[in-house]
Amino acid sequence: MIWKVLLVLPIVLGFPGLKPETTMTFTQLCQHLNYPVSSHYVTTPDGYILHLYRIASKNSNEFSNSVPVFMQHGLIDSSDNWIVNDESLAPGFILANKGYDVWLGNTRGNRHSRNNTHLTPKDPEFWNYSWQNMSEFDIPTEINYVLNYTGYPKLAYIGHSQGTTIMMAHLSEHPEFAQKLYVAALLAPVASIKHQTSGVVTVFSHSELLELVQTLGIHELFENKGRYLLSFVCEWFDSLCADGLYLMADANTTVDNVDRMQVIMGHYPSGTSYRNIQHWTQMSLMEKEGLPKFDYGSSEANMAHYGQKEPPTYDFSRISAKLGLFGGKFDRLADMTDVAWLHSQLVNAEVLHYKNDYPLGHGSFMWAKNMDWFNDVIYLIEQVTSN
Repeated sequence: MIWKVLLVLPIVLGFPGLKPETTMTFTQLCQHLNYPVSSHYVTTPDGYILHLYRIASKNSNEFSNSVPVFMQHGLIDSSDNWIVNDESLAPGFILANKGYDVWLGNTRGNRHSRNNTHLTPKDPEFWNYSWQNMSEFDIPTEINYVLNYTGYPKLAYIGHSQGTTIMMAHLSEHPEFAQKLYVAALLAPVASIKHQTSGVVTVFSHSELLELVQTLGIHELFENKGRYLLSFVCEWFDSLCADGLYLMADANTTVDNVDRMQVIMGHYPSGTSYRNIQHWTQMSLMEKEGLPKFDYGSSEANMAHYGQKEPPTYDFSRISAKLGLFGGKFDRLADMTDVAWLHSQLVNAEVLHYKNDYPLGHGSFMWAKNMDWFNDVIYLIEQVTSN
């Protein structure tokens, strides 16, 4: 009985002690800190309407006409996590204040991109996608829009986690797309998770939990309902919040800005599809390194989709883009060994920066309490755009 009271009490009291940024929308948070912000909507060829944001430097009167930088979030994430760390530490704000034209994407199905030309989130078909579809449709749709809008022939790309996966997959299938990128900075790059030790991924991969979810007819996972309760927990029981970070993917949570976690958890997670999580579990169960396409569950189904009985894997030797690889030594999802393997596969890419032992976990790339490492990303972008 007592635990029920403890669970309901913060809801009744309106979550006392929460910072105002915890419950703000992306736009409200930018406006609260005096950053100009605008919304843009793009429609993919298969009908998903994606919500993009554009931000300018603090207290400015207009958006920059400088080099566009496009930021793509990771798994069960959204554009919010680029701006929810303390203002001076948030990558999105850091870049805006450096004078860049900052754009932030949202892949299909997260809290910002829940519209479709012919489906609604209540339709099971709406959730019939994995990151493979994001790679095929979302990435080129978003980036082509930004280039057409700004008039620039190229942009700088920054991806985190799944945001690196979908870009590398697209560049593998469409090497010519590299012509639209000054550089792709890949934070916590995921091209194989053979050596991952994430508690969340492991539970889904080695239990019957996904089968139960499918049996119950649940199509959306990690939706953002109840996130303010998580924020309340982080405010009053920060050790529990740190333990949660460890279970997700951060082996050393002392590098994370735990004091900011109530705000971060007000914006995370942001939801994805059952099929997307299923695809990630398939990746974790591979016997060797590699990034497979979605396994439809039978030789016949795979044959119908791919012309072969097993899902093909992406060929990273086809990538010719300029890249930066940023790996963390405390990362339990983008393990150092897997990042090193990725580096070895990029034989035709121009890898301008490679470091896989930053003192960071998986989420720390956005949530760290020391973001000095991000200067390396800025230098990389300056290096390729100053000519």
